[in-house]
Amino acid sequence: MRAAAEERVEELAVVPLFIGPSRSLTHSIPEQFARESGGKGVLRVAPPLYGPDGTLGRILTENLLASGWERGRGTVLLCAHGSPAGEMAEVRNFLAAEIRSGLRLSPEELIACSMDRRPGSEYDFNEPRLESAIKKAAGEAVILMQFLLPGRHAGADGGVAGICRKNAPAGLKWKLSPLIGAHPALPCLLAARFKEIVP
Repeated sequence: MRAAAEERVEELAVVPLFIGPSRSLTHSIPEQFARESGGKGVLRVAPPLYGPDGTLGRILTENLLASGWERGRGTVLLCAHGSPAGEMAEVRNFLAAEIRSGLRLSPEELIACSMDRRPGSEYDFNEPRLESAIKKAAGEAVILMQFLLPGRHAGADGGVAGICRKNAPAGLKWKLSPLIGAHPALPCLLAARFKEIVP
């Protein structure tokens, strides 16, 4: 943004690789632009990946199927990171509802949960946490990863896998689904979001 201001760019389009309306997207980016541009220029921020088109829900459903999941064999745990923004928990829950509806699953067959949360009752919207949700899983559990890329949380040895190893009941088989960032439809979704702000 500083470079754009120095080059006197009149209009800046941002296509966020964000699942939902996190505070970084809704507050930090506009504030940084205002500070760096001195109030000049136009900022256009595309919507996040989750939207009414249902594409992100379809990507997650396809990732679930790619994991080898079969109906009736166990529990699906849709796992997000957990955010201090309630809007992000709403996105997680909306995605869970979309996937349940598409696959005709009950709330017990697909549980939405968070890897982590901040302390305090004001952040209870992140419940249940993965560590408690996996204790209720039956059969073969699939952790449906609402994460974009591998790393500290979503890698093979990341936080999600560590929580599962520590808290899964004895005898429970579990596995992680592919990540959103590996799905071939993601570039098309980003292009569609760009076209929403720059026709």
